[in-house]
Amino acid sequence: MKARVIIIAAMLLMLAGSAYALEITPTRKIFDFEPGKAIEGSFTVIKGENQGMKLAISARGELADYIKLKDFVVDLSEKESEKEFSYTIQLPSSFDKPGTHEGEIVVVGVPQQNVDLGTYVGTSITLATKIRVMVPYPGLYAEGRLDVTEANVNESVTFILPVSNLGSIDINSAQGIIDIQSPTYDNIATVQTPKKPVKAKSSEELITSWQANVGPGVYQADATVTYDEKTFDIKKTFSVGNLLIELLSLNVKDFKLGGIAKIILTVKNKWNSNIENVYASITVYNDKGTIVSESKSAPIDMKGQSTDTLNVYWDTQGLPSGTYSANIAVVYADKRTEKTYKLNVMPDRIESELFSGKAIEEKAGSTTASTASMISIIFLVVGILVAINIGLFIYLRRTIGQLKK
Repeated sequence: MKARVIIIAAMLLMLAGSAYALEITPTRKIFDFEPGKAIEGSFTVIKGENQGMKLAISARGELADYIKLKDFVVDLSEKESEKEFSYTIQLPSSFDKPGTHEGEIVVVGVPQQNVDLGTYVGTSITLATKIRVMVPYPGLYAEGRLDVTEANVNESVTFILPVSNLGSIDINSAQGIIDIQSPTYDNIATVQTPKKPVKAKSSEELITSWQANVGPGVYQADATVTYDEKTFDIKKTFSVGNLLIELLSLNVKDFKLGGIAKIILTVKNKWNSNIENVYASITVYNDKGTIVSESKSAPIDMKGQSTDTLNVYWDTQGLPSGTYSANIAVVYADKRTEKTYKLNVMPDRIESELFSGKAIEEKAGSTTASTASMISIIFLVVGILVAINIGLFIYLRRTIGQLKK
């Protein structure tokens, strides 16, 4: 009985330790609604080397009845590091309401050795790729976000307002007016963007800047976007002060459209002490202002005054060449550095262009701080589990051998 308990505990630990050996890309795809249209899509599952996996694939959520899968149960051999899966979305003639309609394709993975030994008792690894269908709003309707490319004291802060026309008619004129407020909500300055038209099912970026002739600290941008006779508001906090980690450059090498782009971010620790668990997240938007990709890099530890790289991946399968925007955040401790790039995607390369301004560290809210702490705890626990797994696996093999005898 004691031996069985040890065997089950060992298997559970192996399952926990292998949870980081499976990835899915892209994590999200967005499609425009067309009545009755059949849309083809795909995703890729990437697994660790020298590990066989059994995958179960299913659909769930609002769009589950419209998602037609071509694979349901698949075995990945030890030699297969990745596998692409395709699906079809058979859209209905209409939805009952406009806006975003979402579903998920769920992949459940079980390490092959656990299935072979007959010890599988539940889900070991669960991943999902989200699918969104955008149904236009009737008439005039727009949404947007506010990106801030921050700066040091006496430098220029850039405000970028991507406005997405989600309605069925064109917007003749859109403009952003931004009030900059102190921590006590006193109005410091007001800036406004030029006016731009926005066609239906498209997006335009309204851009303006502000000279930060203020002391270091946290400030708030209170933006009002007026489009024809309608408005919407966006608020965002940002920092003015000295950098801790600076995002120096973005590069993509050996790229082919339709493949997975490896985006290399060069970062510099401008602090004189080590910073642990530094990682980057990237959100890529198409020319309509909708998200086409979200991903994160693996975390690294940076020495004081050092320069290093963070790698994030973007699956461009099914995407056309053209101009995309990428909001990049380098996250460390309770701070983050943000920059926004334009990505000119061509069949054989990606060229990046940085919006004016210089990114600096930003105090994150409680959610970001808790997330960073949770990541640190997870990696510590996983490290301990891996060490325990090695010892228990050796014991497990011996115990099974003795039981057979």
